Amino acid sequence: MSTPELRYIKKEIEDLAASLVEIRSVQTKYIEGHHLLEKSLVEMRSDITHIKASQDNLNNNLNKLLFIIGGGFVVAFVGWIIKGGLS
Repeated sequence: MSTPELRYIKKEIEDLAASLVEIRSVQTKYIEGHHLLEKSLVEMRSDITHIKASQDNLNNNLNKLLFIIGGGFVVAFVGWIIKGGLS
């Protein structure tokens, strides 16, 4: 091979090496971004789990309250009937 061909090949290799460094840099940025997204997703899932637990607790407490209120009306109605009702 002649010297100009070797210089051309050397330049091509250097250009490819520079491109490879740039590609690695971009890939590193994408990997970091992906890691941040995964971290955010885990945090959101944790928040959603906490919200679901809180909502279930609230629903249970509301159900208890409604049963107490409903039971009070039933007791009042039965007491009214025992006292004579409409008569």
